[in-house]
Amino acid sequence: MNDIMCYSDSLLAVNLIMNDTPRFHIYAVLIQNIKDLLIDRNISLHHTLREENQCADFFAKLGANSDAHLVVHQSPPADLLPLLRADAIGTFFVRTYLFVFFVPGSVFFSFPDLFLFLLALL
Repeated sequence: MNDIMCYSDSLLAVNLIMNDTPRFHIYAVLIQNIKDLLIDRNISLHHTLREENQCADFFAKLGANSDAHLVVHQSPPADLLPLLRADAIGTFFVRTYLFVFFVPGSVFFSFPDLFLFLLALL
């Protein structure tokens, strides 16, 4: 196999593998084994957002809820089909963050609410 690209939504895991690992890290041996495998097999590791990796996330959740050691699917599960369609047409995902602010003498605001509140003050 040549040039395999592996994507993970765990930025911490990607950073541990791609950067220098502290010598006495609890998983230093495991991390080094992974680094060796990546180099020996010409595999590159990249970070991706969970929203961009929904099909893999679907199977991870499916596997976490299963007691089976191995499941072979002859065709995609029905719940996976909308995710495959979205991936095939290149659906763009906007990542939203929840920011909470406290305005003295008022209530808590999420980011969109605060934006509207500040806009109203203008």
